[in-house]
Amino acid sequence: MKWFLSLLVLILAQSAFAGKLEFKNGDILAGEIKSMDADNLVWLSESLGEITVPKSAIDNLESSELVKIDGHEEPCALVGMDGPKVLFSCSGGTTGDTPLLTINKVEPYEDYLMGSSTYTGKISVTGFQDRGNKIEDTWVLDAYNVYRRGDYRHGGILQFDSKEKDPDPKQERGLAEYQFDWFFAERWFWTNTLAYSFDDAKAIESKTRAGTGLGYQFWENDITALSLRLGASWVDEYFVTPEVPEPDFESQDKRAAWTAGLNYRYKFDFGGEFFHISNYSVSNENNDNWQFDADTGFLMPIFGGIFGEIKHEYDYDNQPQQDTKSLDTRITVGVGYQW
Repeated sequence: MKWFLSLLVLILAQSAFAGKLEFKNGDILAGEIKSMDADNLVWLSESLGEITVPKSAIDNLESSELVKIDGHEEPCALVGMDGPKVLFSCSGGTTGDTPLLTINKVEPYEDYLMGSSTYTGKISVTGFQDRGNKIEDTWVLDAYNVYRRGDYRHGGILQFDSKEKDPDPKQERGLAEYQFDWFFAERWFWTNTLAYSFDDAKAIESKTRAGTGLGYQFWENDITALSLRLGASWVDEYFVTPEVPEPDFESQDKRAAWTAGLNYRYKFDFGGEFFHISNYSVSNENNDNWQFDADTGFLMPIFGGIFGEIKHEYDYDNQPQQDTKSLDTRITVGVGYQW
């Protein structure tokens, strides 16, 4: 009952008063908030219609529009500012404040209830085939997707490589990964990962990984995004047995590990996009048992959702398997589709 009365008060306030946006230069615009991301506020002005305003230009903000704020399930209204902080009041009786520049996402609560969501992704294929004096086939498939609704974000990665060069045996590598994030505060999220992979070149027959931890979304919008993850994981690896195993060879490695990850992207005005994804893992029992991998690249739109991509892959294992090297690097150039 208390929740209903609080919501009714907010609805009545919404119908009785218009919002107000004050700029640092002294200008004031009546209207209501439509949305907000890491950099900008979208404001529905009574006189100018829909406008986009950099958050750095805002001095005060009041809106009776019921909105969804990351980390808060109930509808909230932005009731003003105290210095750099936005004051908000929610239907469950919750009040609080948060720095305007650190707010990551705000959307109308009605849109949230109706299932407002975003789905983005890309898939690329690279390959070549040689016949004649040299017989070689190489194929690389990369697919990424992210689904976001409210406080929840789902991500998936699918990668598969196949290389066959006569007379050497075929070498394949694959990765399937699912990631689930829950934003329990404006920028903080609980992150969970489940992955399966194999790598013939590194003599890894199979690798299963399950992890959990905390993440911080520094910013996220259509132009750029940066997030950091720290946590722990459980790893179970099986290795290919060499023809002549060394005395200390072990075919399995089960371990707990500390993990860290960084994800960054930036889209330029001309449409090109730079991206960097890196992950670090170190065994809890043996500090010399650590791995680091990174994908760094640039993609350029060609037509519609079709893009060209150049990517540098870096993969380092400080304790590689017998008869394998620590470092693998590769540069790929391919074509893909994004949505």
